[in-house]
Amino acid sequence: GVVIRLSLRQAWRQAGVSRLWLAVTSWCYRRWWILLIRPSPSCFKNSSGEEGLVGLIQGSHRTSGTLTLGSPFPSRFDGSRHYSSLYSSRLGRSTYKEKYVYIYRSDKTQVLNSYQYEDEDDLFAREPFVAQFTLPSKILPSLVLVPLHTTPKDVEKELNALYNVFLDVSQRWQSKEVILLGDFNADCTSLPKKRLSQLLLRTEAGFHWVIPDGEDTTVRASTHCTYDRIVLHGEGCQSLLQAAAAFNFPKSFQLTEEEALSISDHYPVEVELNQTARSIQPLSLPTLLLLSLLLSLLPSQLDLVAHG
Repeated sequence: GVVIRLSLRQAWRQAGVSRLWLAVTSWCYRRWWILLIRPSPSCFKNSSGEEGLVGLIQGSHRTSGTLTLGSPFPSRFDGSRHYSSLYSSRLGRSTYKEKYVYIYRSDKTQVLNSYQYEDEDDLFAREPFVAQFTLPSKILPSLVLVPLHTTPKDVEKELNALYNVFLDVSQRWQSKEVILLGDFNADCTSLPKKRLSQLLLRTEAGFHWVIPDGEDTTVRASTHCTYDRIVLHGEGCQSLLQAAAAFNFPKSFQLTEEEALSISDHYPVEVELNQTARSIQPLSLPTLLLLSLLLSLLPSQLDLVAHG
């Protein structure tokens, strides 16, 4: 998970970047499922070596211990940077429990709000732990993150209920700038394409699924499923969208399938956001002169056509 990724990338280039970078993955390391969200810049890095601000861990909670910033992370974090964490409660219907844990650069970003969604009808196996963070962008000064790890047998029910979570947080915080993300199990036998197309998050306007259907997010050669997803909502989010894709870490790090599976059975999925909206580039001087010349010839050409 995070530990492996940071250790593998310690030698990667250190450079400032001019865009936000967000990522989500469901890596499993030491029985912890990892979800990463990274707006730049920080010690967290994406597949291009670019850096981010916030990490979200979705993990198996062992009764014998808990995850803290001191274990297993200390040797991997840069001591010159300051980190804080935000935990959900233990979630799950049985003895198996998970937590959502945000780890973030407290010197670069702040938590504006957070809450555990009240799942009164028990629709979720692990109900979302919602958080709102500040971002270094005038267009997108804050962003709401809504993580979810569905259970395979209830994918359709949980993803439709996730739309209600979106409505709840939008009304509560008066914000439409939301990213829904996580291991949705939203493909293959867990959710066939016909049922996927009927989800509220597909039929209601304004939701942009940035990881394309058909993009494999699994490590095993025997599977080809788009389980891990990132869904953007809001004009700010979507205007800053640069790119999104799964990161094939076994190929990048030249790992065998067995070696890769010892880290995770899923690829990370990444989305890049610019700090400023894409704008139309001004025309160069030669182009403007050429257009001026063509426009000056246009009336005479029209006159010839009229008298022809």
